[in-house]
Amino acid sequence: MKQLPLGTSDFKEIVSEGCSYVDKTLFVQEILESGAKVALIPRPRMGIINKW
Repeated sequence: MKQLPLGTSDFKEIVSEGCSYVDKTLFVQEILESGAKVALIPRPRMGIINKW
């Protein structure tokens, strides 16, 4: 299983170390185009991230 690059913001490093990367560009676009006044985007708790 690929590791998550927690705390790493350098894309080249993420790719070279074989870490997982999720591109959320289309997700952000969908939120912006929805016209909603508020968007709730909860993030997973650290305990859940450690189990991935």
